[in-house]
Amino acid sequence: IFTTNGEVWKKQRELLRPSFEMTRISKVFNLMSEAVSDMMKRFEKYPNASIIEVDEAMTFITADVIFRTIMSSKLDEEQGKKILDAFVTFQEQSVHTAMRRMFRFPKWLSYVLGDRKRAKA
Repeated sequence: IFTTNGEVWKKQRELLRPSFEMTRISKVFNLMSEAVSDMMKRFEKYPNASIIEVDEAMTFITADVIFRTIMSSKLDEEQGKKILDAFVTFQEQSVHTAMRRMFRFPKWLSYVLGDRKRAKA
């Protein structure tokens, strides 16, 4: 929805519209509040003057809220770590994929440059 226009955008917006009804939004706020409370309980277990990586904590709580909203269950720390690691890998790979698509060169250029094995692929 963020990268489309015209009829495609309208269709995507219509699909998302039910998600933004007030009753659904209020349910998400409750889930967000529960996730924040759980995060604060986890923080209380750390000794005083502990260093907390804020970006990791915010990424985790975002994933937790999404997980609670979509899967109707909490995201524990072990699951969260696995999911976040996979997401970081996905983000890194998607940048490379996007760059390859953006700067796609003709296959014949690989032959000219001597990369015949890659050109066959």
